[in-house]
Amino acid sequence: MDEDFFPVIIDSMCNLVLLYCAGYYTGNQQLIDIATRHAHTVFRAIVCDDWSIYHLISFDAKTGGVKIRLTNQGHKDGHREAETRRGQSSTTSPRPAKAGSIENRPSR
Repeated sequence: MDEDFFPVIIDSMCNLVLLYCAGYYTGNQQLIDIATRHAHTVFRAIVCDDWSIYHLISFDAKTGGVKIRLTNQGHKDGHREAETRRGQSSTTSPRPAKAGSIENRPSR
């Protein structure tokens, strides 16, 4: 596998509640900051202007830039016509959001 290939799927947003809870209960602010930074980064890279969602993105591990966006759905993988709707629940679920932190929503 390409060493610079760093895949991230939209479903990773559902796991952020674990970092927020761990940070809250241990008093480790770094865990909360990591979860927030991950959410903002994934949101900006995976959510399109029309609010459709790519299922998988690959970041360049060295630069942090997006190398490729894939839907991993259907026969038109990687094409705008084939964005996934299944993954939208991962971004609209209240679980990734820090409670009471509307101001922490990433901007487009």
